[in-house]
Amino acid sequence: GIHVSTTSGMVRDRVTVAGTGFAENVEVSITFGEEEVETARSDENGNFTIDFDVPSVQPGTYDIKAKDEYYNSALAEFTLTTGLSINPVTSQASPGHVGMDVAVNGIGFRPKTTITITYSSTPVVVAVAESKASGSFSASFKIPEGEAGEHTITASDSTNSLEVTFFMESEAPVIPQPLLPVIDIKPEPPITFKWQGVTDPSGVTYTLQVAKDKDFASIVLEKERLTQSEYTLTEDERL
Repeated sequence: GIHVSTTSGMVRDRVTVAGTGFAENVEVSITFGEEEVETARSDENGNFTIDFDVPSVQPGTYDIKAKDEYYNSALAEFTLTTGLSINPVTSQASPGHVGMDVAVNGIGFRPKTTITITYSSTPVVVAVAESKASGSFSASFKIPEGEAGEHTITASDSTNSLEVTFFMESEAPVIPQPLLPVIDIKPEPPITFKWQGVTDPSGVTYTLQVAKDKDFASIVLEKERLTQSEYTLTEDERL
C-alpha cells in the first residue's frame, strides 16, 4: 500500500509518498490523476519513498497511484483546493493603510478566465486579472480610502469565490495646532488660516471650523477635506 504525507492541498504543494509491498528493486510509477508526476525505485524489501509537486490541475479529488512493472499498485485520494493570498499580509498588530500597494495571488481558479477582485464590505472593484491555464493569477492594486478595521478582499471567477482580510490602521495623527490668525487679534482681509501640518500613512485631509465661541457651539464656517495646512477666505466667506 501507499501512505501520503497530506490528503489535501494546493497546486505546487509538495507531497511525500511512501510505499510498501511492491516488487523488489524495480521502478514504481507515481501518477496524480492521469498525469505521471514521478518515478521511484523500490528497495530490496519492496519499499520506497519519494516526493512530488502537485501539478497544475483544476480543484477536485484525485487518485494518487503507485504502480510497478509487475502490476502491483495502490491508491490514495488527494483533494486539490483553491487558495488566495495577499502581500503584504496585515493583522491587527501590523495593519495596512490607505494607498498601500497590495499584491493578490490566487490558485485553483478556472483556467483562462476573468478574475474580478473587490475590496471592502461594500464591494468596490479594484482590479481585474486573467487566470493562466493552470488556474493561477496575480494582480495588484492600491488600498482605497475607508474606515479603520477589517475589510474583505474577494477574488471571483464564474465558479469560485475566495476571501482574505485586510486590516486598516486606526491610529489617528496628532491634532494640528493653529498658527494664524493670532488669537484675540482681529486680522485684516483677506484672512488666511494656517495650522501645523501633520502626516499619516493613510494620508491626511483637514476640516477647518470657525466659531463665534470657544466651545464651538455656534459654527459660522466649516471647510472639509482640505489637503493643505492653510485656507484663505473668499469674499463670500467674510466673517
